[in-house]
Order: sequence, then C-alpha cells, then structure tokens
Amino acid sequence: MKFEVEPWLLSIFRESDKRVFTRKSSEAIGWVHSGEDYEETAYVYSNSIKNIKQRLDVMGFSIHKIQDEFNSVVREQIENVEGKRAQRSDLPELEILKKYIFDDWIDAFKFVLANDISKDNLPENAPELVKYLFSRFSAGLEEFPHEDFLSYLRVYLEACPDDNALVYLDITYLVENDFYYPEDKVCHLGLESLASEYSPYQKIIVLTEGSTDSLILNGSLQLLYPHLYGYYSFMDFGVSNAAGGANILVNNLKAFIGSGISNRVIALFDNDTAAKVSVKVLQTIDIPNNIKVLHYPNLELAKNYPSVGPNGKSENNINGLACSIELYLGLDVLTIDGRLSPIHWKGYDDSLKQYQGEIENKKAIQKNFFAKLEQCSNNSNLIEKTDWSAMRLIFQSIFNAFS
Repeated sequence: MKFEVEPWLLSIFRESDKRVFTRKSSEAIGWVHSGEDYEETAYVYSNSIKNIKQRLDVMGFSIHKIQDEFNSVVREQIENVEGKRAQRSDLPELEILKKYIFDDWIDAFKFVLANDISKDNLPENAPELVKYLFSRFSAGLEEFPHEDFLSYLRVYLEACPDDNALVYLDITYLVENDFYYPEDKVCHLGLESLASEYSPYQKIIVLTEGSTDSLILNGSLQLLYPHLYGYYSFMDFGVSNAAGGANILVNNLKAFIGSGISNRVIALFDNDTAAKVSVKVLQTIDIPNNIKVLHYPNLELAKNYPSVGPNGKSENNINGLACSIELYLGLDVLTIDGRLSPIHWKGYDDSLKQYQGEIENKKAIQKNFFAKLEQCSNNSNLIEKTDWSAMRLIFQSIFNAFS
C-alpha cells in the first residue's frame, strides 16, 4: 500500500509478529529490477498460514460461517442479475453462480495455486471456473463471492497447500519513505484506530468467576497459543474463588448487557451446580449476539471421578456438578501423594435436584499448576511432556464461541 497499511489488514497480525532484518533489495517479493541491488533493512509482519487461519477463525471468519455468507451472496447476486432482465454480458456470470458450489470455488483456488496461474499464463485446458476467476481482473481470485475481504482471505488460505508457509506484510517501502518511523508499532496503531466501533478487530473480553481462573487462563493461552494471545483480554473484578463467584459473574454480565457494550464478550462459568443455578437467571434476559455464555466443557476424566460424601468414598460422574477450573489443570497437577484429589459433596440444590461438589487440596493444586506453567514457559519442550489436554478443551470452546 502506498501511504499506510489499512487497519483491517493489520488485524490478522500482532506486534509480536514484527521482524526487522537485513536483506538484499532483490530478496523482497515483488521486487522489480531497477538498477543496483542494494542492502536494506526490512520491516515485515509475518506468521504461518496455520496461525493466521486460526486467528481469522476466532475473529469470526471461520470457513463454516464464510460458506453461509457465500451462499447468501450468491443468492443475492442471482436475484440482482435476474431482476434486471439479464443482459447478454451477464449470462456467463449467472451460469457460473448457479452451477458451482462453495467447495468448487476452493478447488479452483487450489488449481490456481498449484499451477502458479496468472491472467498472463492461463492454460487453455484450465477448468471453466478457473477461467472465470481471471475473466475480468488481472489478480483474478477476487471474483469469489464474498462480503468482507477477510472472508476472501480466509478462503484463499484454506486453498494454500502448506500450512507452515508464511503470510507476511512487508512495510519496508513505507518506512524507507518516512510514512512510518522504524520504531513505530504499526500493528498496534492500526488496531487502535479500529477500537471506536464494534468489529471483529477488537479483542474478545473473557469474564470468569474469579481472579484465579483469569490468571490460569491468561497464562495458559500465552503458553499454548501464543499466536492468539493478543486476541483476548481476561478480565476479573477482584473476585475470589469463594462460593458465590458465579452470582457475581452473572451480575457483572447483566451490567455489560445493560450498558450496550459493543465488544465481543465471553462469560465463562464453572461446570458445576452453583454455576448452573446462577445462570438460570439469564434465561429471562435477551442476550445480544456479541455476548456468549459458556461453561467449562465436560471431561472424560470426570465421568468416573473419586468423591467423598455422607455414604463414604465412591466414583461419580461429576460433569455439571463439581468441575471447577482445578479439574482442567492436568492429571499431573490433580494427582497429590499418588492419588487424584477427590471431590467433597457440599450442599444440595433443590431446584436442580443435584449436589454441589468442591475439590480437595484446591490451594495445593493451584500452586502445582503455576509451578508447571512457569517450568513450561521456561522450557517449551516440557509442554508435550505434561498434561494440557483439558485446558486445550477449554480454549477450543473459547475459540469457537463466535465461529
């Protein structure tokens, strides 16, 4: 781009993606030979296709939502063409729109990429849809029916064969010509300019029952999914993990709804009786689309988990009854002195006809987890040697909230 980078394009990067390095000018993609090949300082934002696709997914540009968008756009375009009594020049477009489904377009993209096709080297035996892609514009692929450029980008990346290849934004020209200073946090500046209105470019706010939950999730996200870390903001309001945290989260959520906040918000509740009782209050409230209410997911481990009650020790399915954040911290953390820390049954809720459970050794489990988090942060090789499976389930639920 000639003078500045469009803020919406910067939304797929974060400031941590910035790379500054020395290269030959001829090493820049798109370099046109114009005399001396000189040495320059390059300023580039880059990350892998895999990570950029996942970022687009959490922003709401999942391939499933884009397929719905595609079908809607195609219907509208067909109606527009037919409604104006299609001219002869419109007939090829009408035929294409009616003939090919979403997957066909992705296959056409794959063909273009696999054969390095442009308008100048379009083979005669290219599929009909590929030829249509280049029928009007030299760049080609923007013929794909879409509403938002990021939708188009997500489909384009879906067709790319190598998830480890890089998506990058080269701003070297802009820095060399003083449109940006070398030290400018260009990505941060762009995102700030988008913050005045609700859009997928803003951070997603995650509310939890307590400050410990926020600390655990914030640290785990930074460790397990560093490429998504800048897309979420974990907020708490000084709430402890004491009983009643779910009620306070409900009150905070009602305040967010009442204020008409435009940010996307996830309210994340425990998977237990107390949380389910508290959330019942929200059934009478019209919750806007930018706010999602989630519980921690069910666990295979929790289907037969040791518990202690009036009738002594037993193994029970504690999903929906006693799954607080501690149950998701890993078997290596839950195991103390050679045994899983059991659930103690506390009160009985008459409305749900079920007990509320609380895990034994809660403080020790939390301490062990933060020690594991620190060790893995200092040595990433330990991540695969420790248990993060349940924590990953929570994040999959968070990532899919708006997709």
